[in-house]
Amino acid sequence: MIPQNVENAQNDPNPILTKYKDWIHTTPFITRSIVHLQLISYITSFILPLSSSLTNIPLFTIGSLELYRIITSAFICDSIFTLLFTTLTLTTLTSPTELKKGSCQYLLFTISVITTTSTLFSLTSYGIHAITGEPMSLIWESKGMWGFVLTSVTVQCNNEDPEGKRRVLFFPVEVKNRYYPLVLLSLFTFLSGFRFDLFISVGFGYLYTHNPSTRSFLTFSDVTVEGVEGRWPVVNWVGKEGYVRVGMEVGE
Repeated sequence: MIPQNVENAQNDPNPILTKYKDWIHTTPFITRSIVHLQLISYITSFILPLSSSLTNIPLFTIGSLELYRIITSAFICDSIFTLLFTTLTLTTLTSPTELKKGSCQYLLFTISVITTTSTLFSLTSYGIHAITGEPMSLIWESKGMWGFVLTSVTVQCNNEDPEGKRRVLFFPVEVKNRYYPLVLLSLFTFLSGFRFDLFISVGFGYLYTHNPSTRSFLTFSDVTVEGVEGRWPVVNWVGKEGYVRVGMEVGE
């Protein structure tokens, strides 16, 4: 006979597993997948030197034509702090963008932002070197999802009521949407030190919001999105929980 306290313990759900399942149910598919990739990257960093070989360092990205670093750098996660912070910001700040845009549109937006900001970072770093002769600019690093998060949040805040207010993550402080990206940038700079790529990301977010040509460049028609949804690998994701198809966007 199983003691009553043991039987109750067996029947009680695991609180961590329950929280994870709740997160799965409430987080849209692409945002969820990015967080999972960050987790895989963090675990893999204990085994393989991903950061040195995949980070966007202009000297290697452009100087050695290792152009794959433009994309791969965004998915580098080599610290528990980065993992927790990006999970928090992606889940709370950028997932509403996926719900409004739809998952495929959001995926294309994510890839386009990462590609554009990483390229701007590399070219600007080389430009600074050419003008000032400063060699350190060639070995500045750009890695992780923080750059994308800042661009996405900047776009989101400027598309909403600029005078509206929102809470700064888990801090008991509210600031106007107009200044929210700058507050986040200041916070990230305080926590991780100066990172030129993050300034590029915020600047590009404001450019996207206020420049129609830039905005149209990163906005894809429903026909294009439907075409992408019909091809591998996206066609295999369409039926997944949390995937938002064209025409099913929230608030559209």
